[in-house]
Amino acid sequence: MNVHSSTRYRAQRAQQHVAVFCKANNTKGVPSNQAALRAVPVISSSWTRDSNRSGLRHFTSIPSMRGNGLRTPTVGGVFDTISIDGEVLESAVKDAGVPTHSTRTSPTDLQSLVPEEVLPPWPILHKLYEDKRVSIPAHQQVALVSAIIDFGKNNAAGSTVVLERTLMEIANRDVRNLTMVGTMLARHSPDGLPLARKMLEIASRCGDMDAEYQYAQVLSKDIPGFKKDVKQALQIMRSLASRKHGLSQYILGLRHISTGSDVSSGIKLLESAATSGITQAYGQLGFIYGKGIVPVVPKNVPKAMKYLQHAHEKGMVEATFLLGTHYASGEGSPDGRPDAKKALELFLQAANKGLSIAQHNVASIYFQGNEEFDIKRDIWDAIEYWKMAAEQGLQISQVNLGKLYLEGLKRQPGDLFRKVNKDLNLARSYLVAAVKRGGPLAEEAQGLLTRVEHEAERDASQGRCRIM
Repeated sequence: MNVHSSTRYRAQRAQQHVAVFCKANNTKGVPSNQAALRAVPVISSSWTRDSNRSGLRHFTSIPSMRGNGLRTPTVGGVFDTISIDGEVLESAVKDAGVPTHSTRTSPTDLQSLVPEEVLPPWPILHKLYEDKRVSIPAHQQVALVSAIIDFGKNNAAGSTVVLERTLMEIANRDVRNLTMVGTMLARHSPDGLPLARKMLEIASRCGDMDAEYQYAQVLSKDIPGFKKDVKQALQIMRSLASRKHGLSQYILGLRHISTGSDVSSGIKLLESAATSGITQAYGQLGFIYGKGIVPVVPKNVPKAMKYLQHAHEKGMVEATFLLGTHYASGEGSPDGRPDAKKALELFLQAANKGLSIAQHNVASIYFQGNEEFDIKRDIWDAIEYWKMAAEQGLQISQVNLGKLYLEGLKRQPGDLFRKVNKDLNLARSYLVAAVKRGGPLAEEAQGLLTRVEHEAERDASQGRCRIM
């Protein structure tokens, strides 16, 4: 069990960081979308079918995943189909767990606001300075916010020109400092959004394309006291894309593809973004070419593998997973045959970085084993990885664990593991969680939950108590 505990610890530690961002170039990036991972089709093979002696579901597929709370884009892919007038555009400095939508219904009260309420803690500001993400120390970062707050309190006494001059002096004449602090304000606290809007507006007028990009994001949000301006936000994004701003090309490319408005232009924008060094664009292109978009984009697995390999080498965990699916189906193998060993290797890399859908597939492989590729059946590792995925809310893993603990698992001749005892309490907890997520799998979970309650009533009437 020490091995299992160590595996879980590594994966859980990685989960805390995997959603921050995947680096693009050296200083800019876009967030990993592991939390927003969509349903991924895996072509069935002799070792990926959903049915086996236990009746548990194995590799995820679009039919089994739809309706389980993970949204499937119309055309896009497994990643966020980010649209400027839909979901919040992700920031290059997103903090994991930081709220991205304001819950306020009234404007922020600047009279009582202090910088410490809208900025990350001082150690984080100091770390940004040490890492050269900003060129001004923490106290100057705070001073920038104080200047914006003071302007808001006394806007009748000063002009935006005066504020711009003040901010640039505090920022040591480096507009990139305004951009970084403005982005932190937008991402860290709902109260910081009005301040971020003003700071990024000023930075965007000073010729920083990254500031324009972040300003477009803020314009697309609902901020009490400010009118949402999607039209202007889109105009800014299109202007940036025409000037070869990689992240803007990526966002607009996804928009064209996900809405179906102009798939060909969307592909070109993604390819240009990839050339600019946006790792996420490589991953998305890999997914698109691996599936195809009829009739505009023909399926091209070799091209998909090339894009995914590049994203994988850059550390994009979703690309690692998608490469695994191609080896699992055989499409990515030189001989066209499913390669369980290579698939498991890639799934494990993604799973141990916290990707829930990869954790599920690792569990499925361990649960079945594969004699051809010398993969031993390991029920206890399978359970560990299903638990990791279930704890992240992956419904199909929750159903599997519910069924497993409802029925138990007897040791078969030749098995190297001890049996899995029934545990109605554990079964109930996983199935209740699966039911809450809704969709077709919730119906299956509800049926299993009914069986749990019947067995519990029968055990109670007979004076029995089942525990693992």
